[in-house]
Amino acid sequence: SGVVFAMFRIITALFLKDTLSIAQADADMVIHDKMREKSSYARKLSDFFLATDTDGNGLVTLEEFEAALEDERLLTYLGSLEIDVSETRSLFDMLDDGARRLVEDVSPLYSLPFIFYISGVVFAMFRIITALFLKDTLSIAQADADMVIQDKMREKSSYAQKLADFFLAADASGDGIVTLEEFEAALEDERLLTYLGSLELDVSQTRSLFDMLDDGDEQVSVEEFVKGAMRLKGQARSQDVVAVMHDCSLIIVIHDKMREKSSYARKLSDFFLATDTDGNGLVTLEEFEAALEDERLLTYLGSLEIDVSETRSLFDMLDDG
Repeated sequence: SGVVFAMFRIITALFLKDTLSIAQADADMVIHDKMREKSSYARKLSDFFLATDTDGNGLVTLEEFEAALEDERLLTYLGSLEIDVSETRSLFDMLDDGARRLVEDVSPLYSLPFIFYISGVVFAMFRIITALFLKDTLSIAQADADMVIQDKMREKSSYAQKLADFFLAADASGDGIVTLEEFEAALEDERLLTYLGSLELDVSQTRSLFDMLDDGDEQVSVEEFVKGAMRLKGQARSQDVVAVMHDCSLIIVIHDKMREKSSYARKLSDFFLATDTDGNGLVTLEEFEAALEDERLLTYLGSLEIDVSETRSLFDMLDDG
């Protein structure tokens, strides 16, 4: 039953294909016949015009047209083209554009409106044609942009797959994790070393490369390896360099703050040691007051921006009770 059904579907498809081909051929034939009929009709009109143009100047006047229609043979010929010749003047007026008669018979100044009109129409047509070309150009450019994006995505996907292949080759234990020992062992294989070099990764410093891929747990997963290696590919990017410079600036600011704080703490410690006269590591109220009676220590403490106007209040703030 399945074979018979399949055969029936194949035969139906073949008949349908032949039917569509015949229909397409018929449509093409109809179009061809219409074009041929139209060309023949235009040729007949041209023959009538040449017979009417008695002076052979390429123009037919009303007098020539009326004289031609008095010829029974030409009249019958024009009637065979399904053109009503009962009103000669009306027919001629419909064929005549009127502009030539105004310019030649009335005044040449009437040519100015027609010049402006024709110029405007030609300009509009040029603008339309330009717009069509521009539309096609933009469509092609958009298609090119989409193609570039697809190529980049495909290239990135292919690169990630190659990195994953290297990771699987380096993962000797097959646990989905690569340790430093496995990584170093993989790079001792000339084939794997060359393969990783072809991916534009600098493998001259094995430990440094592993540390850049590792998140601190001394082992690298396939996600960490692929993500980190893709960032390390090729030369350093401007964005990465700016990010590193920004981080370095923050580190310098933090270091300066910590150094300033450490220096301030050391100065406070020096004042405490100078105040602790008995050297027991504790400063009593009497020792504190005695130290503030020393002009040198008082000035030193003032340089640390500490208000020493109220000795007792200052000591109470420092004392935990």
